[in-house]
Amino acid sequence: EAEARWQATTAGFVPTQPILPYTIQPSTPAYLQNFAHPEAGCNWMGVAGQVFDRSGKPIPNMVVVVDGVLNNTTVDLIGLTGLNNAYGPGGFEIQLANAVINSSNTLAITLYDLAGSTMTYPFAFSTYADCSKNLILINFNQR
Repeated sequence: EAEARWQATTAGFVPTQPILPYTIQPSTPAYLQNFAHPEAGCNWMGVAGQVFDRSGKPIPNMVVVVDGVLNNTTVDLIGLTGLNNAYGPGGFEIQLANAVINSSNTLAITLYDLAGSTMTYPFAFSTYADCSKNLILINFNQR
């Protein structure tokens, strides 16, 4: 169970948002040219990365969900860590589109365990209509 943060108020101590077990790695998102599907060129845009435990070891079998709106279309996509070694031994990849598209924080990525428990808060990210930024690399670290 996630520990809770507490905030002092005139009514006593009340819980604020709980601290979830994972967070976005500080160096991400990183926007790169898609190296995993070079033949697709600009006809591919996606998000990929890994999940790491406190010691830096990749964690397989974590569920990654991307949802929101992209190019006026509702997005609800799912991936699983450990299925795509192009990004490392705990790698995941979720294709977002068959083209490069600009968006400003209309998509969010959230990490879950196999039981469906939320492991991170949703993290909003942007995309770019730029062939050199069509791979959005987002890693997660255990707190």
